[in-house]
Amino acid sequence: IQLGSNARFVTIQSTKKLYLATNGTDGGAVGSDFFEIPATNALELKMTSGSRNKRSIFVACHSATGNVNLLVEM
Repeated sequence: IQLGSNARFVTIQSTKKLYLATNGTDGGAVGSDFFEIPATNALELKMTSGSRNKRSIFVACHSATGNVNLLVEM
């Protein structure tokens, strides 16, 4: 998921367990720096500004399928 430079906060939630990382490839495995979000929990990320900060996040579901809710605050 590529985030615009105006994104200040990102909240991510699902009914399934999720893995969230800042490294990875589209359609591939989540990077080694992943963070686990338990099922039915939400995680809010504060996006920092600057040229060295990542503006992409990679999300994978623990199970084969799942719906992910993403809220981006500008």
